[in-house]
Amino acid sequence: EMVYLDRNPDVLQNADTVIIEYMSGGLAAASPWPGYYVFPDHKTWLLTSYIFRKYVLGPIFGPVTNAFGSLPVTGVADAAQLQRFQTLISSVSTNRNVVIFMYPMLWELHDQHSWLETTAPVRDLCRQNSLTCIDVAREPTWTESAYKGDGVHPTVAGNKVLASILARAVTSKSAQ
Repeated sequence: EMVYLDRNPDVLQNADTVIIEYMSGGLAAASPWPGYYVFPDHKTWLLTSYIFRKYVLGPIFGPVTNAFGSLPVTGVADAAQLQRFQTLISSVSTNRNVVIFMYPMLWELHDQHSWLETTAPVRDLCRQNSLTCIDVAREPTWTESAYKGDGVHPTVAGNKVLASILARAVTSKSAQ
């Protein structure tokens, strides 16, 4: 996302409100691009060929793509990424509403200590810049039932809850 915003400055210049999602690992060191098997850029011509290369040849001859770490990305905040994010926030928050929402994975919803540690740099940034910072894990309407089976993505009902949390935050920020 940071690269996209670097390449498309008009996106932020034309926005009245900027909403940023933060998940654990979001400020970790950038990982190398994993390749077309993970993020294809076109439809495969022949699905059988794709499946054969990915699931048969891959295990026999080794990974076809470069190793890029775990999914989801985990780890502590990288100093360079944190500085880059701070610079972005400082430049954007001078004349726009900025709302940062911190979105936990299901296991983080249960491990509050780890979640507070993970989100500490973002909470500090919100305090320093007087930003609206929403910790979804602390919202009473956000529960385990809001997640799909993967423990990351919200269900349809979870999306509705998340939308109401964000709408409330944006509306209250705009009214100030």
